[in-house]
Amino acid sequence: MDRRTFSVMLAASGAALIGSRAAGFVPSSGRPQPFIRRGPRGDLLRDGRTFRFIGANMPEVTHIRTDWDLEQGDRFRLPTTDEIDWIVEAAAQANFKVIRTWCFPSFLQPENPASTHYFHRNPDGITVTLDEPRFRLFDYFLARCRELGVYAQVPFVFLIGVDQWADAAGDPHPQLLDFVEKVIGRVNTRTGVRYRDDPTIFCWESGNEAKPTARWIAALAAFVKRLDPNHLFMDGRWGASDIYDSYRDPALARNRDIDIVSVHTYERRPKGWTNPRMIGELNRLLRAQGRALDVGEIDPNTSVDELAAILKATIDGGVASASWWSFKGARAKGGYTHWNGKEWGGNDDLKWPGFVSPLEGVKVEKAKLDLLWSAAYAIEGRRRPAALPAPTPAKLLPIRDVGHISWIPGTGEQVADVERSTRPDGGFAVIASAFETFRASTYDLYCDATAEPGQRYYYRIRSRNSGGMARYSNVVGPVAVPARWLVDDLWDLEKTSSHSRACRIESDYDLVPYHADLSVLTSTDGEASVIYGLAGNLSTLRLISNRDTASLFIEASADGRSWSPIRTRRRVHPPFHAEFKGHPRITHEADGLEAKAYTHVRLRFGREDAISRVELSHA
Repeated sequence: MDRRTFSVMLAASGAALIGSRAAGFVPSSGRPQPFIRRGPRGDLLRDGRTFRFIGANMPEVTHIRTDWDLEQGDRFRLPTTDEIDWIVEAAAQANFKVIRTWCFPSFLQPENPASTHYFHRNPDGITVTLDEPRFRLFDYFLARCRELGVYAQVPFVFLIGVDQWADAAGDPHPQLLDFVEKVIGRVNTRTGVRYRDDPTIFCWESGNEAKPTARWIAALAAFVKRLDPNHLFMDGRWGASDIYDSYRDPALARNRDIDIVSVHTYERRPKGWTNPRMIGELNRLLRAQGRALDVGEIDPNTSVDELAAILKATIDGGVASASWWSFKGARAKGGYTHWNGKEWGGNDDLKWPGFVSPLEGVKVEKAKLDLLWSAAYAIEGRRRPAALPAPTPAKLLPIRDVGHISWIPGTGEQVADVERSTRPDGGFAVIASAFETFRASTYDLYCDATAEPGQRYYYRIRSRNSGGMARYSNVVGPVAVPARWLVDDLWDLEKTSSHSRACRIESDYDLVPYHADLSVLTSTDGEASVIYGLAGNLSTLRLISNRDTASLFIEASADGRSWSPIRTRRRVHPPFHAEFKGHPRITHEADGLEAKAYTHVRLRFGREDAISRVELSHA
């Protein structure tokens, strides 16, 4: 490809969401991938031809790190097979040839609960025990990668320093070596293929963001190569300065067991270089030694223009690979997992393929995804397709009532249509068109506010994006309707019957102070209030607020004039992460209210309150 065409190929497509192609993503044939080899000049080879790629850091294939589920009580958990499917399908759709898994979580990450640990140290100080249920999930991940033609880049452990994995002599700790040996020798319970014989694995990486001694990394590389001569070995480092200094040392410059070295772009102006120059300098150094450079994590603080420059330097400079940190995926209970960290640039959680929305932050995410998608083809000398592949079908989840309808988005979904019928085999009509799934603050995505009490309904979902439409989801029903529902995620004040002037809606795709709540209702100054008018008698109430204050009052009225406080069951959920500045999330619940004949609900709140969701059922 003419290198000058890359800038043109980086332009966003931005087509309107009017696709009519009733199709879905078509996976590869599932034939085994060839092993990736290293050529004499440091180039990577696939079947003798140059192999270069844009990849994706997708740590949620081993553990979900940011599920803000109030009932769960912890943001960490293991993924489900549905969530793994979504992530691998997203990589395949985007032509991201390699998924980097980040690490196998373990006891070395104190914030991770033991339920997510993939191995445990034994008391003998020499051996470890693999956690079989966790590794069966990893077996499933590798099997799905094989089916969809995606490679896996597999770091062994979470490092950031190697002291915890070094013995007294400075060599790799016996328990690390035992873990490595057991992983390499594991037989996949899905495919029957031993890991060391599985070409789906692109390479073994020492770990995440290490700064090892030459002795330590050379010993680990030699150990891995003795056990597994089929796969490449990557020195998983962090800083460019460390790499430049370490690999000018003859101790590593002459090493033949290390095939690839990974750099992450978090170091600010290493050696005074810009990121594009840093990539070029490291690539020249390593290629002269017959090894490849991997830009393993592109800092999520990276702006759109900076990302374009990094990708151009990677492609034009003959660098083997580059991968964004990081991608998030669909959530098993519905919707998506979120991070939305202002500290990390607000885009630490790209969600393929990006959305089409006026909400602040969405356009930036979409621009970055378009750059990465274009680069994934340009690095192979190809032009990106003009249109997105149509999404895979959504998976509609069991529905407990019409106020809480949820689905796992189709892979590639930008919006969804919700359809309803009184019978399972036809007669469906659209009740919500182009619904933006990402907006939901909980895993309950949609409320059917028009459902008639006494009816029984069937529902289905159709995912779509700018490239086309998916096949319909499964049908769920019949769903009985004993009461109407009003659910307000507070993106605006349209569902209120009245509100005071001091009410303010604060919405942002990167609204980090409020967990996964991307929009909240608060006050500009002093006390504010909203009133919800109901068509029947209030039955149940649930409200989610942020911050624990004494200024929030929940009241009800039978006539809209005289108000009585509602006594609620109040649960305080501690903040999931230090970045939330100590702000807890509060749920307020009440039921059995029919006898009161309340037809209005009033919320009074102050400047410190931030209300993110109101749920009211009424007979």
